Amino acid sequence: MHFLSKSSTAIGTITQGPDVPIPLPPDSIDTIVLSDEESSEETISENDFETEHKNTPQLFTQCELNDLVRDQGLSKVGAEILGSRLQSKHMLTIVSMYSKRETEFTLFFGE
Repeated sequence: MHFLSKSSTAIGTITQGPDVPIPLPPDSIDTIVLSDEESSEETISENDFETEHKNTPQLFTQCELNDLVRDQGLSKVGAEILGSRLQSKHMLTIVSMYSKRETEFTLFFGE
């Protein structure tokens, strides 16, 4: 078993003195410059990280609504109210799913 003593540390010591400058943080995110390895000319701005749909609502699909209802433990009436309210606010997208379960059994019912 090996224990670290109080004096040992994983982080090295930081030398301070009159001849060692203290780095200052940038005034804004626009002035952050990448390291020399990446590019000394390129700067990082907030526009580089914007998403396509920043301000557009992300609509719920029926499957997502079902998951939400299940996760919240809503009753059938509560689920219907939630679905109705989301639909009235245009926050529920209509998805049509066609099931063709019968196609695998039609082989057994030929003419």
